[in-house]
Parts: sequence; C-alpha cells; structure tokens
Amino acid sequence: FPYTTLFRSDLPPGTDMHLLAAELQRLAGEIYQQRSNADQDLQVKALSQAAESARAGHSRTTAEFLAKAGKWALDIGTKIGTSVATEAIKGVLRLK
Repeated sequence: FPYTTLFRSDLPPGTDMHLLAAELQRLAGEIYQQRSNADQDLQVKALSQAAESARAGHSRTTAEFLAKAGKWALDIGTKIGTSVATEAIKGVLRLK
C-alpha cells in the first residue's frame, strides 16, 4: 500500500555537490567534537556517508543519509556557517 516518506528523496535543484561534500565533512567533524551519546555518533556517521555520496555525485543517496543526520546537524551547521549543507538538510527534512 502507498506510504509517504518523512523526507525528500533528492536534494534541492542546483546543489553544488563538491561544495556540499566539503561542508558535510566539516560539519561531521564539528559534530564529532560535540557528540555526547550514541545517537549523535550515528549522526556523525550519516554525515560522513552523505559527504562520501555527495563527492561521488549521488544526490539521492546523499539525501537519504542527510535525513538520518537530523535536526541537530542542521542546528550545528547553521552555527558554523555551512550554508550549502544546511540548505540541503532543510530541503531533505522539508523545513523550507
């Protein structure tokens, strides 16, 4: 039977995948330093996987990993100024 996903299955149009990969790697490093529980460890892993996927040019897979990174990643990304990453996360989580 039909279902709806809680996230978009692709990135916003025109996303610069190389810049996105770089920002996601930076964001993963920042979250790694701030993590304090197992859920946050999973978010770091999801961001790292999203960065790898973006580097390879796979927007759909990148979006799937970004959905797993969640709102905390968005909050940290906003604070450290990773605007391409935060816009991608907002789009995937349907927060625009």
